[in-house]
Amino acid sequence: MLQFPENYFQKEIRCGFTVSETMKRYWAAQMEVLQEVVGICGRHHLTYYAFWGTLIGMVRHKGFIPWDDDIDIAMKREDYQKFLQIAGKELPAGWHLRNIYEEKEWGQYHAIVTNELVVDISEERLSRFHGCPFVAGVDIFPLDYIPRESQAAEMQKLLLGMIHAVVTSVKYLNENKQNATKEEIQGVKEAVEEGLAELEQVCHVSFVRGEPVVNQLLRLFDKISMMYGTQDADLLTSYADYIKGRNFFLEKEWLGTTQMPFENMVLTAPSDADKVLRAYYGDYMVFEKNTQAHEYPVYKKELAILHERGLWLNVQE
Repeated sequence: MLQFPENYFQKEIRCGFTVSETMKRYWAAQMEVLQEVVGICGRHHLTYYAFWGTLIGMVRHKGFIPWDDDIDIAMKREDYQKFLQIAGKELPAGWHLRNIYEEKEWGQYHAIVTNELVVDISEERLSRFHGCPFVAGVDIFPLDYIPRESQAAEMQKLLLGMIHAVVTSVKYLNENKQNATKEEIQGVKEAVEEGLAELEQVCHVSFVRGEPVVNQLLRLFDKISMMYGTQDADLLTSYADYIKGRNFFLEKEWLGTTQMPFENMVLTAPSDADKVLRAYYGDYMVFEKNTQAHEYPVYKKELAILHERGLWLNVQE
């Protein structure tokens, strides 16, 4: 269990932004999850990197970006797949490795390790996770190889784009059943079926109608993403971002390893973190607040549930 000085959990203003006591405890809970992930990687000689906003925080703040509330790491595909095979057997009881191979309803392109699936104010939970009752986790992203042969790279990108388009349409159907018109729903359903049929023909696969289709699509996405290895490529990318229009390329030599401080931990970072960050963010030294893809804080709904039940009413955000 990580050790924190007691004053760590006091409300603090960092870079003009107020970090609450609750958020500090949530940060600490996430770091406990990260500590387990790092331990598994160490025991099995797997390389991970602090990534995305966590890497910005490490370089710019030596810890969390003050207005950030999650932890991101990345692994090259070969290590990522090994981690998925190993981690579920080594995580503490009650923890979860959430990914497309473990959960048919999982709809993310990446994996997450969490310390639970539900909020829990039991004494055991609060003691283990520094007074944090919320679900805490670490996002884990695969980095894949872009083949140096241009025709192969274009075909791979085309196929991944086709899959992503169908995934987006299916998610739209699932999220808008109550709001969209019958005509809109029917049009999207037809587009989904056309997309599935085209992928079946081009990729020589068969989708099982009636089974969760997003899961089947994301498994195919993974299969195509990992078609090429280090011997075929000079560049890597996060395909889940690349096919959305982000021309994000990483040179292999940037992904050596170095150790850097992060809050009260020392984590692995890419050896050329500056180039990695500039490749995706441009001038990452410019402060941009409230850029999360989710509402801040991420545990807002869980906190509301506690308040509705008359629990944790003394917590102020």
